[in-house]
Amino acid sequence: MLKFLPPYSSDLNDIEHLWKDARKNITHNYLFDSIRQIVKAVAKYFMNTMRNPAKIKRLCAFIY
Repeated sequence: MLKFLPPYSSDLNDIEHLWKDARKNITHNYLFDSIRQIVKAVAKYFMNTMRNPAKIKRLCAFIY
């Protein structure tokens, strides 16, 4: 059976879920004083996320 898929659907793109979580946990309702602070916060988020494979699997799991 063939299913129609739109040209682009962020719900079907695994990395979009990871970026959404990153934005929610890093920049949502927070004002940074410099780009350097943003870079540090992003690096810290991804270092912590890399230590938690279950979180990555949960965020990137495609649910039918």
